[in-house]
Amino acid sequence: MKRILLIASLLAALACAADVFLGTQRINTDSGITLGPQGIAKRYLGTQLIFEAADEEEVLLTPAMTSNTAPSPFVITVSSVWDANPVNQAFRCFDQAFNASGWAGGGGGNLYNSSGVGNQWIQVNLGSTKTFTRIVLYSRNSGFNQLARNIIVQVSSDASDWTDVYTSADGDIANATAAQQVTLDKSITPTACQYIRITVTQIWGASTNADLGEIELYGH
Repeated sequence: MKRILLIASLLAALACAADVFLGTQRINTDSGITLGPQGIAKRYLGTQLIFEAADEEEVLLTPAMTSNTAPSPFVITVSSVWDANPVNQAFRCFDQAFNASGWAGGGGGNLYNSSGVGNQWIQVNLGSTKTFTRIVLYSRNSGFNQLARNIIVQVSSDASDWTDVYTSADGDIANATAAQQVTLDKSITPTACQYIRITVTQIWGASTNADLGEIELYGH
């Protein structure tokens, strides 16, 4: 009986001046009314919209960090750090404290400064599982030759098993020429994770350490 009713509904719809769908598949097109767009976000029975998925708003996944462990439950860890000076600490990449007249934090900041140059990484524990969708990198406020030229972005649910979600090609990340310049804005295939790691595989210029400026991680 249900099948008969479905067929009857589709036949009735086909007689109308409209695009007709079965699920998300367009099965008839008329030059009159257009119902689109067809896609996974909308599902039709004939010409009747029976389901529409609400888009989830893309937001920053991290708050303005005030230390590597605050606010809780977010935690920032790194492979190495240049020294104990607060201006070089990892959380500076996530403090959201841009300062055009100089580095943030009273003469430092808006950067992570490693003690080495080969495959240095910064890692974020989001505190719970989130969906990661985009990464944005900014230049620091001066001295651009130590900034990332190429990176690998990885995600994990346990900080043990890692999956690559983005590997930059040369030219993806701009060679900064100004303070607080967006050097990368890259959408990621939406991926559920609790940990995100950014590994610097190459820097601009020649140096004994790698820097990362402000980092924004987006998702929902």
